[in-house]
Parts: sequence; structure tokens; C-alpha cells
Amino acid sequence: MAIVNKGIGARAFCAALLMGSAAPVALSQAARDVPDTTDVRKLDTVLVTANKREESLQDFAGSLTAISANALEDAGVINLQDIRNLVPNLYLEEALGNATTPKIFVRGIGIDNPDISFDSPVGIYVDGVYMARAFGGLGDMFDIERVEFLRGPQGTIYGRNNSAGALRIVTKQPDLEDPDYGGSLSFGTEGQINSQGYFSAPIIEGKLAGRIAFSTRTNDGFQTETTTGKKFMRDDITSGRGALLYSPNDKWDVTLRGDFLLDKGLGTAASSIVPAFDPDGDPFTFTSNRAAQASARLKTWGTALEVSRQGSFADFTSISSYRSINQDLAGGDVDGTPISLLEGKIQNLNQYQLSQEAYLIGDALFGNEDLNWTVGAFYFTETNKVARSFSVFPAVFGPDTTQNVRQETEALAVYGEVEFEASDKLTLIAGARYTDEEKTIDVASIDPDPTRNFTAADALSEARGTWRLSAEYDIADNTMIYASASTGFRSGGIGINPGARSTANIIGDTFGPETAMNYEAGLRATLFDGRAQLAATYFYVEYESLQLAAAGAGGITVVTPDAVVHGFEGELTALLTDNITLSGTLGTMDDEVKGALTELKNTPKWQGRLGLNYNVPVSVLNGTVTVGGDVSYRDDHFINTANTIEIDGYALVNGSVRWEADNGHWGLSLSGKNLTDELYPTLGFRIVPNLLDTQFPNHPRRWLLTLTVRN
Repeated sequence: MAIVNKGIGARAFCAALLMGSAAPVALSQAARDVPDTTDVRKLDTVLVTANKREESLQDFAGSLTAISANALEDAGVINLQDIRNLVPNLYLEEALGNATTPKIFVRGIGIDNPDISFDSPVGIYVDGVYMARAFGGLGDMFDIERVEFLRGPQGTIYGRNNSAGALRIVTKQPDLEDPDYGGSLSFGTEGQINSQGYFSAPIIEGKLAGRIAFSTRTNDGFQTETTTGKKFMRDDITSGRGALLYSPNDKWDVTLRGDFLLDKGLGTAASSIVPAFDPDGDPFTFTSNRAAQASARLKTWGTALEVSRQGSFADFTSISSYRSINQDLAGGDVDGTPISLLEGKIQNLNQYQLSQEAYLIGDALFGNEDLNWTVGAFYFTETNKVARSFSVFPAVFGPDTTQNVRQETEALAVYGEVEFEASDKLTLIAGARYTDEEKTIDVASIDPDPTRNFTAADALSEARGTWRLSAEYDIADNTMIYASASTGFRSGGIGINPGARSTANIIGDTFGPETAMNYEAGLRATLFDGRAQLAATYFYVEYESLQLAAAGAGGITVVTPDAVVHGFEGELTALLTDNITLSGTLGTMDDEVKGALTELKNTPKWQGRLGLNYNVPVSVLNGTVTVGGDVSYRDDHFINTANTIEIDGYALVNGSVRWEADNGHWGLSLSGKNLTDELYPTLGFRIVPNLLDTQFPNHPRRWLLTLTVRN
């Protein structure tokens, strides 16, 4: 089943490519015309901590995209989903249920729904804390210092369930010296109202400081169930965080952090594409037998204590954290029709996790000052309790079966990495990690027919070693090439069939770990006296026992084929003039699933983005006006494992105009997303062809007017 998209499609992106093709010439001319003075504008140096030590992004030998706070603002990033076109070969959409739960694929590897049966191959870290479940991960990007996205298997420093990549979010920290405060208020399409605020101040100057931040996001909903008028794609999100920093001297820092998120909105609903059930062909209106009962509530919270000490031999860091998730879903109608076919009625999830990480970082070893090293240990324990009722064709198979599931995980890992400066141009890196992990699961199934009540249990344990070897070489000033080989893995799992009626099929799949072997070669360069930054990577990843979930009439099944994904990733940021900034990304992917004719889902042959920002001082307005926009394109690709649902390539166009006062205290912006109103499904089901064909649509065109104030 192919789904055709409306809008400008590839033509807009091709036009943008033609416009951008003059960039190297314009940039070269700009570089020649710039006078040799200290006032020449250059691109900012972005500092990253992906290797647990601070370094320039341009010195990082690997597939890393770093987005600074200024870049997030320039790109109009509101929540995490908005970074999807800023990172090559990243697919990021809303998952089923809550609007704040992400579906993340990197280089074609990911999961659609963060069910406890599967671990995500993309690890999410907030201020160094690993989030085992992605629920709430698609929150608002407020008071953020930067975002770092590591692509490819991460087998050493970030080793647990990072077979596709790792996403790191770094929040802004309290300032020990000066107060810092600000906020924004936004109004937009469908009654959208967003508010954000932050406040930081020293409590004891130079010793103790605190910072708090909050965000709210609400709207009336973009999708309507026609019988009841109930609204879906509706935001009702409140989140906040706080931090307390104590620095008794120049060696010690102690930071206590806390955060929460409450999401009471409704995510995207299934809309049938069968004319008999959707005569107007509009996926934003639909009829359902379950809409009147649909509800969703997600609450996440966590706390962390980070202690760090700078020492003469090594710097020490310890991060202790506790996190919890509570999710209640009711009334889901997955088939998107007014008849009772496929229903997910109730699901209650209670999750909590405890983690402890400690590591040392040194700049010399055994008197050798050319040797940088990192060693660490990581402990993690998690408990998931799920109660859910689910019906598959209840008219045939009978009423709901209720399942009570308890899954526990415990993992311990040790890791180390050494960086040796073999010469003033050549650096060699070697690292390794060893992980020991165990999962247990217990299931009790309760049926209206007592003769069908039963229990089941299973366990899975594994020990896994992963490693990395890398070499980087400075071929010229500000130009570095690198090559690496690395491994990664994703934990095995115990699949639970929510529609099971017997012990024989309730635990449908027990699958072992997914392993990845990654080869990369790349280049990073700073060009034209700091006015352009370029990164390019070729990657080749071999997966063994790749974990793929497939939907069928009997529930979710797991297949574990071997596969290969390879391609190219490029990133460019350039000052064409002092007032015009060009940014762009390009990603290509080719994949092969061994022993199958299918392709990996969410793996377009190519995707890319071009953006331009033009800023000009306007004296009559006592400020600077910035006009920006970007166009991104994603080629044809499948969105399900069985390759029965393919969507045509599509382009998304965003734009904004922003005024900022000369004193920096005030700002006003008007932004628009998906300006051409492009339509495509983010998820679809085709379980019964021409009867049970559904799609979950993307967001339509949206506008947002924002007033900003800061000190």
C-alpha cells in the first residue's frame, strides 16, 4: 500500500539545492573580501562532553552532531521532535499514546513503541543520567545548554543499549556569580499556548547557587473524532526542573538536580484510509467506537546527585540517580473504524530505575603526558509493572484478557578508554566495556472465563564485551581525518503477546542480544578563517540478530535477522556574509536484510536539509531582525517491518521572522512549521487489507507568535 503525499515534494528541495549550490563560491568570495582584523565574525566554537571531557566539536573524531542553545533558537526548536532534520539519518516522530513519547530511529535502527519487551537501541541521557524508557523523552527543549547526538554503535563510554546511537541533553546549570532569568509566552494555531521561564541566582556568592525552570504547552487538538467531537493530537503538558550547585572550593562541585513532567494530553489517533470508513479522506477527522473513552496521563520524575572533584592524578565524577514513570492509557482504538476490530483498552505502567555511575579522567599516566584516559563503572536496576487489557477481534475471540506483568532488570558494567598522542598529528584511541545483565519476567493472565487463567515466567541473562579502536590525523591546520572500528549491543528481551489466551503463546518470543560491528571514516574541517565548519562521515554497520517488531492479527512478533546498513553523512555550517548563515545536512542509507526481500523501515535512500538565516540591524526598531527558513526532504521509505506500507518522498518547509532588541532584553518572533501543509503517516497498520488499513498523520501547518524577555 503506497501513500501519496500532497505538497511541494522533491521539487522544493531541488530548488533549495540549486540555491545552496552557490554557497561555496559565495563563501569563498566572502572569505576573500573580509579584512584581516580582530572584528571579523567567525562561527562560535561549540564545546562538547560526549567523551566525558570537554573538547571542541571540531576535534571530536566520530559521528557527532552538537546543537548549541543559540542554534536551537535559530532553528525554532520547541520540543525534542524539532531536531529531527538537524541530524543526518535521524528519524524522530511521536510514538503511540502520549505526545511526549518519542519514536527514534538512527541509520534505520530503532523501535516504534517503547514497550517493556524491547529496549531502545538509542540511549537517552539527560545531564549524564541514562533513561531506560523513552516515555516523556519528547519534552520541551527549555533552558537547554546543548544537544549532542552520537550516531552509530557506542560500545565503550555509552555501552548499554546504544547499538544505534546515543542522545545527550545538557541543561543549563546554576551560575555562582550572577543572576540569570527570562521567559517566553507563545500563541498559535488551534489555541496553542506555550509558556517557559527560568531563574538562576547565587545564594552564597561563589559557593552556592540555584536554578529553576518550567514549561507548559497546551492546545485544543488537531484531530477530531466526529461522533463525540473528542479532540486528539492535543497538548496538555507541564514540566519543570531545578538544580542546586554547591562549590566549596576550586576542586569540589556538588550538584543536586530534580525534574518532572506531567502530560495529560491525547496523542495522535488511528484514522482509517478505507473510503467506507473515511469518506472525506481527511485523516484529521475520523469515527471510532472507542473515542469517547480515550484518555491518557503520563507522569515522570527523577532526581540525581552529581559529585565531582578535580585532582592532580585524575578528575573524579559520581552520578547517582532515581527515576520513575507512571502511565495510564485507556480507550485506544487501533483500527480507526467505528466497528470493534482491534482495541487496546487499558494499560497502566509503573516503572522505576536506580543507577550509579562513577568514573575517573586523567591527562597523564605513568609519567606519560601524551596519554589521556578514562575508567568507570556503571550499575543499573529497573522494575516495570504493567497491567493491561487488550482485545483482538473481540467478537470472535471473546472479551478482554487482563495481564499483570512484572519485569526486572539488573546490569553492571565496567569500561575504560585510552587516548595516546603518538605524534603532534596522530592520535590513537582504544576502549573496551564489559556488561553483565539479567532480566526476569512474571505474567499473570486473568480471563472472564476462569478456566483460561494462567501464569508464566521466564528469565534471560547475558554477558557482553564491546570495544572501540580509532585513529585521527591532522592533515592540515583545522582539518582532521579519522577512521574507527567499534562494536555495540542491545539487550535481549522477552516478548509478551497482549492478546494471548494461553500459556503457550503469552510469552511469544525470547530473543538474545543484538550486536553491531561499525566501521567509519570521516573528516572535520574549519575553513575560511573560521567562517565555515564541515563534517563528513562514511559508515558501514553489520548487525547480527537485529531486533525487529512486526504487527499481526495475533499481536506483536519479533524477528531477528542479520542486516547491513551503510551510507554517508555530511554537515555544513557557513557564514556566507556577516549577516547570512547557511546550514545543511545530508544523509544517505543503503540496507540489506539477510535472507529477506524486505528493506528496513524508516530507511530512506537519502534525506537532507538546507537552512538560511539572514539578520540585519534595523535602527528604527532599536534591534536586529532575523529572517530564517529551511527545507528538508526525506526520500521514499517503508514505515512497517513487513514493507506493506510505503510513503512517497516529502519535503517540509519551516520559516520564521524574529526581532531582538539591541539590549538583548526583549524579543518577538513569528514562526511557521510545515508551511506547505505536507501530509504523511508517521505510523500505519495493514493487518486486514482493504478493511484494517489505518494511518497516524503528522502535524499539519502551524503558526506560533512568541514574546521573549530576559535579563
